[in-house]
Amino acid sequence: MTVAWSFYSARRRVSIKQYVKRRNLGSYDDLIADLADRGIAPPGKEQYITEVGKSPVPSKAKPKPESQKTKTRVKPKSKPKSKPTRSLPKKTKVDLPASEADEAWEAVNSEYSDKDKKQ
Repeated sequence: MTVAWSFYSARRRVSIKQYVKRRNLGSYDDLIADLADRGIAPPGKEQYITEVGKSPVPSKAKPKPESQKTKTRVKPKSKPKSKPTRSLPKKTKVDLPASEADEAWEAVNSEYSDKDKKQ
C-alpha cells in the first residue's frame, strides 16, 4: 500500500527540498527510487522543480583532518549495584487445639459440599 507524498509530507512536516537534503539525493530519479523503497508515491516533477530547483546538488562536506576530529571516550562498563534483599516477616503457626481444628475443617468441607449439592 503506497502513501501519497502530500499525506506523507503533511504528516511528517517535511518539504521536498528538506527531504532531498536529509536523504542526500541528487536528482528526481533518486527521489523516486528512495520513495519507492519506502512505499511513498512520489510528487510530480513540476512540484519537484518548483521546490528544489532544476538540479539540486548535495553539498559534500570535506572530511576533517585527523587533528581536528573529536575523540570520544568509551566508558568502561561498571557492574550494576546489587539491591539488598528484602527480608519478609516470618510466618507463625496458629496453634489450635485438635478439636477446634477438626471443627474448622468440617465447617469448610460442609460449605463446599453444600454448594455442590445446590448446583
